[in-house]
Amino acid sequence: MPVASHRRSPNHRLRLLVAEARLTHEALARHVNRLAALRGQATRYDRTSVSHWLAGTRPRSFTVELLCHALSERLGRPVTAFDAGFRTAEAHSGDADALDAVARLGDLAGAEADPRHRAAARAVPFRPGAPLPCGPAERAVGDDPREPADLALEIRSMRDTAAFCAFHLDAFGGGYTRTVLAGYLADVVTPWLRRRGEEPGHRALFAGAAQLAHLLAQSAADMGAEGQAQQAHEVSLALADHAGDRRLYAIGLRALSGQALRLGAPGSALRLAETAAETVPSTASPGTHAYVLTQCALGQAMTGLPRTAVRTLLRAERWLERADSVAGPFTHYAHADFAYQQAQVLRALGESVPALHAYELSLREREAHRNRARVLTLASTAELHLAQGRLDEACALWHRCLDEAPRVHSQQVTQRVAGIRHELAPYRRSPVVAELWARVISGAERSSGADGGRSGRPQWAHDRPSDDGRRTGSPA
Repeated sequence: MPVASHRRSPNHRLRLLVAEARLTHEALARHVNRLAALRGQATRYDRTSVSHWLAGTRPRSFTVELLCHALSERLGRPVTAFDAGFRTAEAHSGDADALDAVARLGDLAGAEADPRHRAAARAVPFRPGAPLPCGPAERAVGDDPREPADLALEIRSMRDTAAFCAFHLDAFGGGYTRTVLAGYLADVVTPWLRRRGEEPGHRALFAGAAQLAHLLAQSAADMGAEGQAQQAHEVSLALADHAGDRRLYAIGLRALSGQALRLGAPGSALRLAETAAETVPSTASPGTHAYVLTQCALGQAMTGLPRTAVRTLLRAERWLERADSVAGPFTHYAHADFAYQQAQVLRALGESVPALHAYELSLREREAHRNRARVLTLASTAELHLAQGRLDEACALWHRCLDEAPRVHSQQVTQRVAGIRHELAPYRRSPVVAELWARVISGAERSSGADGGRSGRPQWAHDRPSDDGRRTGSPA
């Protein structure tokens, strides 16, 4: 039976749904044939038919309906044609998708920028198993004309803002960048997209918006608003889709994989990371390839695939060796970040000693301004030292965490610092721990008293006794 009427790019959304349903290609084909028989139709789909659909071939509308029915039954929730990556020309043309992405961006950013709606926007729940936009199709070289001069200025503004906010996210945490990004996206970028959405060079405008939405997602995640972060990532993916930017799309999938790991879903994290690796174009920077592959390695390590994880990590390292040192928030993968991810993989594999060495390398290589990443790395290194019985080393690193945490407005940092109390509880009577324990308790009390612990702003001051017994002052 013929299976195709239109050729498309690989259907990543369908691939994720099939993986989530844990169906083999043969089993899914049998399920579709059974549903067709119930409707009086004889179909003879097999595993090769499913492979064609995953590769981007669109079946007949009747078959799409059956396929969605089969997936809905298996997953226990409705699956639409759009969810499964089959966009109809009538309902989901490129123009309609772009307009929808711009509208969602305006709503999302506007809610965060408006104090009246901000709390509700931040409290949006995370949706496990949420479908993703279809991956972007390959664009022919030269099919996006050079942008006009005034459009080039707008694109430059977006790139400069992305670089500015990426720097401040690294230096000071998501609490300092989330609302700034939302205001710029709502008041400046969204009107640009609406006004210039189909002008020559407009894809670069959508790519710039995708980068900014990605940074908004990372800022929200850093502040513990995982549902808001998920929404922003979905908008970023939709914008990258319209821009035809497979590199940005892969970076977005990689970020969603990291979110899935944080929320305890390693299987979903691995599927997202592997889809990112399949999506990233060969022309992407070596740093981008390394960035995506290290997440694949971590997902493999967390799902019981140690040999595969090691091989993938080595592939990522080879890519990193080819990378240049030109900085950029969406092109450069710092050696400190690679070393941290390497440590996470090794730790998941139970290789504590090399993991510790990788953490320490990450600390040595970390750029001076990246306070947020440094505090998180210090916490991870301290935890591993403690697990290996080196209490003195762990306490020294945790003191450094408390010294640096006040510079960063990050719920992730606050949670890691608050976790010191749990880690130290079995040792709190040790003289080695006494000073650190006092700092942790004091900081927790101040944090609770200042705002009930709601803001995510750390209250641990530089209150460690100095050599002469006096306490140093707290930073403003």
